[in-house]
Amino acid sequence: MQVSSPVKALRQAEVTPPPALAAAMPTHLFERLRMNPIPVLVMDSPSAHTLWAGFCAASEYTEQGEIAIGRCLVEPTVRQPRRSAILSTYLHEAAHRLLPDQHHHNAAFGAMMLVLYLRAGSIDGADLWQSSGLYDYQDEAENLPQGFNWAWRTANELATTELPAEECAEIIAQRYGKWQEWLAGAAERKQARLAKAQANAQYIESLKETRFLLAGLGFMAGMLAGAMIALQFVA
Repeated sequence: MQVSSPVKALRQAEVTPPPALAAAMPTHLFERLRMNPIPVLVMDSPSAHTLWAGFCAASEYTEQGEIAIGRCLVEPTVRQPRRSAILSTYLHEAAHRLLPDQHHHNAAFGAMMLVLYLRAGSIDGADLWQSSGLYDYQDEAENLPQGFNWAWRTANELATTELPAEECAEIIAQRYGKWQEWLAGAAERKQARLAKAQANAQYIESLKETRFLLAGLGFMAGMLAGAMIALQFVA
């Protein structure tokens, strides 16, 4: 006997990708990215008042490590799908999936995302890396300028290598930890530079004082020598 229940049960099922999604991510794109494709869960927004492009849940809460993309991006709803918007969102969430969960929107995440954006190249007439913004580095707070600079240099180095995206993620995570340690010592290094500058200034002042003293002694020696010569003539 089957018992009825008001609870709605949902299951994920594989479907044919929406045409716009498939067009934005052809096979040759992943060859350029050097990344294994990550499954996509196409979802509606929870309500008409909540709009989002995508999200990446922690891996343990997914079935196949999938990332979610809003249906409004990949199907004609309020507007026609745009390839650049679909791809930038997918790669943004893919960067989250590739990195350990503790990297949300920090410089490590920014570097991983830029590696993918740089490898993707130009989409709809514009370089995809231009989709990157302050939102992607918000966790860096007061270190944001240094964070973007570190992410940009790291991404440009790794993007041109033949390393798989997954390996790039490991390297970025390791380097980010070392960069954080370096950043933590910035105040101490600044204090050491100030102390050294102060010591140099004091040394220069001491040299000036020594120079004046030697000049005075030289003058007095000259006067004394002149007096002795004068006394010889008198004698």
